[in-house]
Amino acid sequence: ANSDGESATAAFQVISDVAVPTAGASTVSFADADIDAGEAGGAVVIVGANGAIDVTAYNLYWGAGLAKQGTAFQSVLHDANAIVYTSPVALDTPIPPGSTHILAFATNSFGEVATP
Repeated sequence: ANSDGESATAAFQVISDVAVPTAGASTVSFADADIDAGEAGGAVVIVGANGAIDVTAYNLYWGAGLAKQGTAFQSVLHDANAIVYTSPVALDTPIPPGSTHILAFATNSFGEVATP
């Protein structure tokens, strides 16, 4: 603006907030269909975080309780139009020693939520 007035158009910049997701998956379920000891197979069902606009994927880990065991074994892409995600685990997939759970961590380009 100056003494003649304001411009009819404005300059702008879209703001991209740098932050990891604020919410994780609501629930995760898995029914093992593999009959062999020490192996798993079936479908992981994830109910996504309610209203999670900052989530790009859910990384799946084997876990001992709530502690990750190793690196993510799958990543399920987030879809803004979906609430429930199903991700296959191939039959004969080895279960890492000490693993008792499958964990889903919400993630985006800035990192993962701290807890599943």
